[in-house]
Amino acid sequence: MFKEELISTLNSTTVKDMPEFFVMSYNRGGKVVTIDKIISDFEDEALKHCHLVVREEQADEYYERNKALIERGLNLLKIPSGAVTGVGSTRNFVMDYAAKIGADVAFNFDDDLDNFNASWEGYHKRTGEKMSCCPTVAERKEIEHYYQKVVQYTANIAREIFAKYPDVAVGNVRKQRFSNGAENAEIKFRINRGSTPRQTNIYNVKLISEKNLRTPMQFDKHGDDIGFAAYLLENGYSLFNIPCVNYSYVPETKASTLRDIDEEKNRGIHEEEYKNLMDMEVKNYFRITKRYDDGDYMYGDINFMKFSKFKNKQPVIEKW
Repeated sequence: MFKEELISTLNSTTVKDMPEFFVMSYNRGGKVVTIDKIISDFEDEALKHCHLVVREEQADEYYERNKALIERGLNLLKIPSGAVTGVGSTRNFVMDYAAKIGADVAFNFDDDLDNFNASWEGYHKRTGEKMSCCPTVAERKEIEHYYQKVVQYTANIAREIFAKYPDVAVGNVRKQRFSNGAENAEIKFRINRGSTPRQTNIYNVKLISEKNLRTPMQFDKHGDDIGFAAYLLENGYSLFNIPCVNYSYVPETKASTLRDIDEEKNRGIHEEEYKNLMDMEVKNYFRITKRYDDGDYMYGDINFMKFSKFKNKQPVIEKW
């Protein structure tokens, strides 16, 4: 899709296309980057579909920090004390709540995102090579409620996926630093190809609710994203990726969960995550993406090429 067509498509979306948009936050002292940088751009009617998810005991500080947006429509969703024990059970809480309020599509984004862009097919100014391009700050300002429209645009792509491929449960968009390749803007979506859903989870709420799909509790404290993805693939469901939409995030300066910002202190939880994954079918199509200097596991991902061979399930790649 080229620039003019993309801008026209963004502007054709309306608040009726808004998904239910959840941002979980914990131990941030009320400050939520995703709220400040992205959701604050939304019009009031769209804010009514946005939910800041916090534990009851921290609700007051989040309310004070985000009072102006809450008064405009942002929902402060309080998790009752003791209802969750980690990030995995919190995601399950969000999925249950999305079903309860009748959502079709739900976004569950991390609280540290600072950009959310749609890309178009373009050319490098210096080399002339074909590439995926995102709007500059000035170009974003020319589109009223730009971030809201990108969310609505993304939600409509997700709806198309869920209608065409009913076994697709969860997906995400692409990290910005990996999004410059020309193929990203050319592709509308990919199924069982691309990255494991992380940071920008997009849920097929009806399927998740009807089939009672849950984050396994061995991944409650850490590895909830890869653990849930592994559980879904093992049980015959599919994942998707929307490469024509991308995001960026700010590095953590303060630990918000069990994980410390100093990875050296996280060896134990990474070791436990790896052990839990190796007890699942995903061990047959898993790849380690980052190790400690001594070779110990730090992070991993789904190897979708191995997955396709192991499950005899071909990926779907749909272009514009």
